[in-house]
Amino acid sequence: MAYVDKALNWSPIQWDDAQSLKGFSFFQRKCKKCMTELKRSTSKQTIARKLPPHLQSKWRDRVVKTKDRGRTAKFEDIAEFIKSAAESANDPIYSRQALL
Repeated sequence: MAYVDKALNWSPIQWDDAQSLKGFSFFQRKCKKCMTELKRSTSKQTIARKLPPHLQSKWRDRVVKTKDRGRTAKFEDIAEFIKSAAESANDPIYSRQALL
């Protein structure tokens, strides 16, 4: 239950906070033990609210594409999405910080 509480009460991530996004991604991967609770739509929605607005929009697009393929987005999908976004935001060559 502690993982679930921490995931659902995570502070929203600012649009340019690559380090926080990376930490959130790492935590999501650790959450596989609490999958039953996090499979609920309301839990996935709460997790999506923690993302910066531009990533919320990308996640929403991915959810729609997933529905078009005949299935609903799972916790594993949002965890993988956050992992990919964190890797992109922290890329040593092309991240926002590297390009400044």
